[in-house]
Amino acid sequence: MHKGFIGHGVFVEGNPIGTLSRYQGYKTSPSMLERLMSMLPDALRPSPDPVALIGKFVEAMNDMAVKSVWLQLFNRHGEIDRDGKGATAQLVGALKSASIVPVGWGYCYNKNATTDLALTVMLAQKYALDVFVADVEPGNPVDGTPDNWDTGDFENLMKGLSAHFGKSNLAVSTFANMARHPDALSVMRVAEPYVCMYAPQIYWFDNDPAAYARTSLDSWRAAGIATPLVATTQSYWDLSEGTPPQAVMEAKVSKFVGDFANSDYATIVGLNWYHAGGVNSSSSGAMSDSMIQSIAAAHLNAKPFAAPPP
Repeated sequence: MHKGFIGHGVFVEGNPIGTLSRYQGYKTSPSMLERLMSMLPDALRPSPDPVALIGKFVEAMNDMAVKSVWLQLFNRHGEIDRDGKGATAQLVGALKSASIVPVGWGYCYNKNATTDLALTVMLAQKYALDVFVADVEPGNPVDGTPDNWDTGDFENLMKGLSAHFGKSNLAVSTFANMARHPDALSVMRVAEPYVCMYAPQIYWFDNDPAAYARTSLDSWRAAGIATPLVATTQSYWDLSEGTPPQAVMEAKVSKFVGDFANSDYATIVGLNWYHAGGVNSSSSGAMSDSMIQSIAAAHLNAKPFAAPPP
């Protein structure tokens, strides 16, 4: 199993510049000039310096003892995420220099089964990424149509990805609770011979965070899947999706890191946060300063995660 799946990680959604900009003023007070610049319309505002943004981002990741960063390479429409000024390549290089593993991630859609394979290989080679997470969400609406996978097409995708990355470098991310998603369970079983890990998306919304995580993880074992798991947990709020407001979600992050016990960590090989943030507002955002402080104080990478298979 690749070390990018082990321990504590964070997911970068969308283009890196959008996420990196959130860390521009991390642990610093903006100057008067920076305050004035922030008031300008986007078209007049100078483009941020990727090098400076990446430095601040890496600082925040180190504060949280993050060992891997999962980078979105393409979305459900097969569109490559624009990285602005080559930010993706620079970010990958900076993460490697900081001993943080960069992991590729892409939303694989049934209608793009063939093109997503080629796209993944091309982008992995472009950014020198040797590990990948395929996000596969059977039944999830895409442009109003359920993402229903043909078993043969899905197995061909997994075979192709495994042939390129190797089983120990390949994972699948999907819904949290297999008891609630029988269509996803049937697809996940097809993937088992080709992947070393699954990443259930444990977004707790109104639920008790630690209890919901335990129930979700237990559902995989009850379904007969013994493959290692990385819990992908919620560090975002979005009122349009029906999440509680920012302050409540911040409290849930704090509650989770306090309530998820060592015996719980022993059931997973890693924990990954969705997601690292962006242009945060009261209506939507992620990885607020409060969340970072709670995560940093919990020293998550020192938790007794399960040992990966030999």
